[in-house]
Amino acid sequence: MRACRQRHGDACGITERHILAADRLRAYADGARIGFSSERDLSLPATRIIHRPSTGPGRAALRQAGCWRNFVRAMAIFTAEQRQFVTFVLLLNRPPAQRVKERRACGVSCNPGWAVGQLIALLD
Repeated sequence: MRACRQRHGDACGITERHILAADRLRAYADGARIGFSSERDLSLPATRIIHRPSTGPGRAALRQAGCWRNFVRAMAIFTAEQRQFVTFVLLLNRPPAQRVKERRACGVSCNPGWAVGQLIALLD
């Protein structure tokens, strides 16, 4: 989306608001899937092993659960086909033109302008 915005400017219809919405959705997806942990240096010995009962999930686990909740809430507003499109373009970082190519291979007619327009409409 950023490349399209840089290449075509205002003519493409993608605004900074659309880019920020896509970034937020990606952040929720990454936070839910990957989680939040501190950087580790595997060359150092493990010195923070604690042998006692846990008092509950840590901050990183709570942030990960919050991202999952927000991601599910955001994706729930889309239909199943829209979720597939958003996942393909925004989360897997594939170009909308490739999605159009795959849909045409399945016998569904669509064009690249439609795909970009749908992406803009979904992010509004």
